[in-house]
Amino acid sequence: MALPHDIADLLAQLEANEREALNIVDGLDEERGRWQPRPGAWSVAECLDHLAKGNRAYLDAMRGAAARARQANRVRRGPAKPGAIGGWFVRSLDLPVKTKMKAPGKIKPSIAPPLRESLDAFIASHRDVRAFLEANADLDLSSIHFPNPFVSIVRFSLATGFNVLTAHARRHLWQARRVRALRTAAGDVFNTMKSLELDVRRLEAKTGPDQSIQEHRARLEAQYDDLLKTLGIYSARTPADVQLIYRTVHRLGESEATVPKGFVDEVRKYIKRWNAEQLQTSVARANAEGLGPQVSAILLQHHLPPEFFYLALQESNFDRKAIGPSTRFGVPKGLWQIIPPTAKAYGLRVGPLQGQRLFDPSDDRHNVAKATTAAARYLEDIYTTDAQASGLLVMASYNMGETRLLKLIRTMPESPAQRNFWALLEKHRREIPAETYNYVFRVFSAAVICANPKLFGFDFDPPLGPLPDVPVAGASK
Repeated sequence: MALPHDIADLLAQLEANEREALNIVDGLDEERGRWQPRPGAWSVAECLDHLAKGNRAYLDAMRGAAARARQANRVRRGPAKPGAIGGWFVRSLDLPVKTKMKAPGKIKPSIAPPLRESLDAFIASHRDVRAFLEANADLDLSSIHFPNPFVSIVRFSLATGFNVLTAHARRHLWQARRVRALRTAAGDVFNTMKSLELDVRRLEAKTGPDQSIQEHRARLEAQYDDLLKTLGIYSARTPADVQLIYRTVHRLGESEATVPKGFVDEVRKYIKRWNAEQLQTSVARANAEGLGPQVSAILLQHHLPPEFFYLALQESNFDRKAIGPSTRFGVPKGLWQIIPPTAKAYGLRVGPLQGQRLFDPSDDRHNVAKATTAAARYLEDIYTTDAQASGLLVMASYNMGETRLLKLIRTMPESPAQRNFWALLEKHRREIPAETYNYVFRVFSAAVICANPKLFGFDFDPPLGPLPDVPVAGASK
């Protein structure tokens, strides 16, 4: 038997609200789900927690009235429509939002509720509302009244109650959607900045600096900084290690506003996996030889993130005399473990011992300044072309070899928003060797640790010096 149109419409609204909740949460991790756009504003999790509590409060108040009506055989006589006052209240709750309303104390969200628990609570309560409506669809919902759960002297019809719950859900799901959209907007601005950076480099290579483009980029950067403040990503609520991870993400050419689900936890795992003695010894060598300032200065001359310095940690443990295992392309040598063909392509002189696993002082690959300049030119070529200014993609290319990786990279659209390491993993995870995946996360986690070693229990000075308070988009500043 078909349900009456008004009941079917209420059920359809409930189902639509449930789908919207699931869509909003899809892809969110706990940190994003619990993030507040500003102090006192609700997170996605808090919106869902509030809705779950509101559903429960209304159901508790409505059940008694329905039970009494059933005993009195008050069966359906007409459609379930709110009365005049009830209709006004439903409209005041529904979209578009016209006025702010203070939530009653008993249904205020918990402090920083877990996202998954909040979603589960909302879905469970929402389905209970639907089951309650289906079980009582044969009653005369418009004439059966119950006391408002928050203002007992006000009485609503059951029809009003169901409409209140659907409108209330739409209101706060819209709020949750806006919270999520703020981060998306920040990511869009950041990717526009990256696209502009790439265009500027291409243009300047042909015609020299263009002041109007520089001014436009400055306006975008100010807009992005404002969005970051609104998002509160670097607020006191964000743990110190997560802030460092976000800053490193930013400095390597990605937006902290669009960090994918699970990335922060993965970085934390790799931070814990670093062998303390190996890291201490390698950084002590770099600091003793002043490699940080020397290498980062060359990287900056090529408009590259100074954090690429930690590629040399992974490659050679900061040992300019390092000799790698023999490969079909020859023996990699030096700080950056450059193979002979690449060395020659970027202007380095390889010594007479190039085919032997021996240190050769006449081989430019063992000269820090010359080898770093060649490595920077090589990295810059990848960074400004196929990698679309994604530092993490550059890292993957350095390990996997740009030729092999290019085949995968070029299957993705040529834009910073759609061509980055995270997009690569999403589309080609099975084709990325475990060695390359580990390589990127080891380099990245080392950059995080070395930005503030004491935070992670290490007793050495940051090789690149203190990290600036404000993250810098692009590395040319």
